[in-house]
Amino acid sequence: MAAAWGRRAPPWRNSKPGSTPRAAGAAWFFQLDLDYNGALQSWYLTNWEAGATANLIDWTYNACDFDKLLQSVDLEDDSCTVSFRYFAGGPWDNWLPGNLAARGFITIFRADVDGAGAFSNFRQVWKGELKTPQLDGPSVRQKALGANALFARSAPRQVMGKTCGTMLFKPRCGLALADWIFNAVITAVAGNVVTIGTITRANGGGLPAGFAAADWFALGWMGWTAGGLPLREGVLTSTAIDGGGHVVLTLDRPSALIAGNAVTAVPGCDRTFATCAAKLANGDNFRGFQFMPAVSPSFVIPQRNTTAAKK
Repeated sequence: MAAAWGRRAPPWRNSKPGSTPRAAGAAWFFQLDLDYNGALQSWYLTNWEAGATANLIDWTYNACDFDKLLQSVDLEDDSCTVSFRYFAGGPWDNWLPGNLAARGFITIFRADVDGAGAFSNFRQVWKGELKTPQLDGPSVRQKALGANALFARSAPRQVMGKTCGTMLFKPRCGLALADWIFNAVITAVAGNVVTIGTITRANGGGLPAGFAAADWFALGWMGWTAGGLPLREGVLTSTAIDGGGHVVLTLDRPSALIAGNAVTAVPGCDRTFATCAAKLANGDNFRGFQFMPAVSPSFVIPQRNTTAAKK
């Protein structure tokens, strides 16, 4: 037995003068998150044509929709198919060949709308993990699986490969995030390129061996606080530290930060043994198989017979 949510309700509209007003409608909100190993990049979309400010967040209009949300009592079904109007730089670019760098998640919210266009009763309806999107002209369709879908997966989830099978700072990694946070002060900003200096370790310890080599912070994040809320931006590349103790970070996108702002920086990991052992001194907890052969030894490469055929 499965419960299903239908598609969005039409927006509330005033009825003709003298007629009975229609019941208040609803607006749907779609929060899309890419999780770069703890650094989140988010998009906030709504099917409300004028856009909306709800739950203290500005939501941008997009022709977004969803099929039925299926959630069965026996936990066998927990899925949803969502669709959006494609726009450049959207989260689906994460799944382009060679670009996969983050896990994608979607959270669907619903709010009631009264005759004045005011939103109320804003609440979460569903959340799931996004899978590979399908492009159909200007539209993007994407399957999402909820938490209950975990029970339909094969176990164990450890996949044999040359790269590590866990995430940085997760329990199986063995490293504590608190030991790898670095305090810094911004000295210059140019778009999404930020220069930081006065770098110290937040836990009071010394800087680790090999600190701030080229791309040492790549795949990590830079964090700060604005309006009482913690914010993060993923780091794409980073330069080696210069003689003045400065490191230049290239972020996912520009921020409103200025010189003098205090930030934190956290290094990333590409999940290779070399990085785990040399950069993070965590080779004993590496959960990959670095010496795995590229081709199974039992696989015999087909040979072509080039001898002349007999008459």
